[in-house]
Amino acid sequence: MQIATNEKTSKNTYVMNKVIDTEDQDNQIITECQKNNMLIPIKSNKLILLNTSLIISKPRFIKKFRNSKYLKLATIYTFSLLIVAFSFVQIGRLCNQKNTTEELTKKIHGYIVENSTNGNEKNVLDKYAVDFNGLKSINPDTKAWIKVNGIGLDIPVVQGEDNSYYLKHSFDKSYNVCGWAFADYRNRLDGTDKNIVIFGHNRKDGNMFSKMTEILEQEWYDEAENKNVTFITEGGETTYEVFSIYQIEVEDYYIKTNFRTDEEYQDFLNLIKSRSTKDYNMNLTAKDKILTLSTCGKDNKHRIVLHAKEL
Repeated sequence: MQIATNEKTSKNTYVMNKVIDTEDQDNQIITECQKNNMLIPIKSNKLILLNTSLIISKPRFIKKFRNSKYLKLATIYTFSLLIVAFSFVQIGRLCNQKNTTEELTKKIHGYIVENSTNGNEKNVLDKYAVDFNGLKSINPDTKAWIKVNGIGLDIPVVQGEDNSYYLKHSFDKSYNVCGWAFADYRNRLDGTDKNIVIFGHNRKDGNMFSKMTEILEQEWYDEAENKNVTFITEGGETTYEVFSIYQIEVEDYYIKTNFRTDEEYQDFLNLIKSRSTKDYNMNLTAKDKILTLSTCGKDNKHRIVLHAKEL
């Protein structure tokens, strides 16, 4: 067996060439040197064995930097910048969606006509004429229009196939975290349901049901004009009178839409009436139909609720 002399090819790299004459010795060396080696045939029964292991010495300053406080500070600084950048992107996106909702709301109000009659001192709102065909050209899911005095709630109501879609979609069905006011998907808005339920987000930006928090304040519920809610469908306009307002922990009971018996419905009416922050002293029977508005409280653990009786 002939063994070539080691040749130093660089400061950190060595190559050993071995010439192997016999098959047995070939196999032995191949077995011993499988790791970190390349076997290159050059002639019959002869191989060159190249040791390709590299010995690389890292500069001391790299090792020192890896174990130093500067690396930790650089890591923290990088992550902080990423978080700040992400926050700015999110804020920009939310502002854009807020502006989109406000612009869409203004556009939608072009589809209503306020018919007024002249009073002694000022024009008194009589009826809303709603162009449902125009609204449905934007969104076929349009079912009604709702107006609640004193909190700036004056928008169309849509209805989806579930109670999730319009939590994050606007009136034009574009994705929007502001969502839209929507009726419970189980409701029939033909005047036959006992309890029509309308949902909307409590937005800090002032959109949707954000001002419903004000219904729990005495300044709102003591104002006589605020006791009526206007609800308009293609079948006509209905006025509801508020009889209960309250905040409650998250539950499903008050949004119940189906009642098996009059007794069950009467028990339901008695309970939601007893929850009210203000005693409206209104008589309710199983023959009455009601409208329920629901939104989040100042946290996701509570709901602010308004119930009104059809007049």
